[in-house]
Amino acid sequence: MDETQIKSIIRSTYEERLDKAIDYYASKMIFVQIIFASAFSASELYYGVEYQDQCPIEPMMTTFLILHGATKFVWVFLTILAIVDARLIAQVMNKKVLARRLMLINLILQSVFAAWFAIWFIAGNFWVFRTKDQYQSTNTTATTTYCNEEVYQAAFLLIIMTYVISGITTIGTIKRRVIRCCRSTQFNSDFPPALAGIIRPNEFFQSINNINYARKRTFIEKIITFLFIMVHRLGAALLIAGIILTSKAILPAGIALLASGGAITVVFLCISLCVFKCMSMARIRRVKRAVDAESVKYVSRQPVPTKWQLGSYNYVDNSGDTSSVYTVYYIEIHIGAPIQPVHRGGTLKSN
Repeated sequence: MDETQIKSIIRSTYEERLDKAIDYYASKMIFVQIIFASAFSASELYYGVEYQDQCPIEPMMTTFLILHGATKFVWVFLTILAIVDARLIAQVMNKKVLARRLMLINLILQSVFAAWFAIWFIAGNFWVFRTKDQYQSTNTTATTTYCNEEVYQAAFLLIIMTYVISGITTIGTIKRRVIRCCRSTQFNSDFPPALAGIIRPNEFFQSINNINYARKRTFIEKIITFLFIMVHRLGAALLIAGIILTSKAILPAGIALLASGGAITVVFLCISLCVFKCMSMARIRRVKRAVDAESVKYVSRQPVPTKWQLGSYNYVDNSGDTSSVYTVYYIEIHIGAPIQPVHRGGTLKSN
């Protein structure tokens, strides 16, 4: 493979990822996220500005509310720009190259503000939770322990709701992305008429069955899939239990469960994304080896040799709010010299 081909592959991957981002920001779901983010941001700014300097036990609490809320508003603004880029420039004006460039700039800016958002969120957790057993809201003259009740409860609830929404989002991502990455269908075993007199039907059926067997998940892969599903359900259960305890003012246990559930969900989401991607790639390698093994049986057969190969192409599914790109795998059977191949119906899909 020469340098030009390598650059072409890299560029097509880069464009494909940006196109996925454009499809995402053209979906209806992004408007729901904007509504929630705007509501959270407005609440944080209101309590941070209205009750400024009314929490002397932790003066940074109102600063946290203001800066955290302002960062959310910046994210909302960047998201609106991304929607304009996706819906107007990419879809209406059909300027794909310009839309990709603008989306790349937007995503870089969003990454910067996401890092800033995360830093302030972690700091806010520290300021809020370290004073939960020390503050009082009745004696304003005791500045070493006083904090306005509304300020503290606003900061506390906003942090908890951020954990809850993050947990719901990550669980949805797992369901939509991770589990789907490994779904597949069997290759079609219908005997193609073009192979009549070249390969016996029973030989062909056995070869396709061998390839389909290689496509199946191994016992270890089934165990790994089961364990990850159970761990993610455990994270969701801990989040729900934490919400219930927090709503009943059982703060220490509720906060511990929320933090544990959020940590388990986020950490295992990152791990599972990598693991399931590796499992999908391993399955494709097994299928390719199986196809090559079947090809060896027929490539030197006389009088008419056949060569079996695993081919692929990208397929765009526009059935939902957003389009999803799949790689569809198929079997090519070349009869004699590498001339017109016989395509084997049936696919193996992988995100």
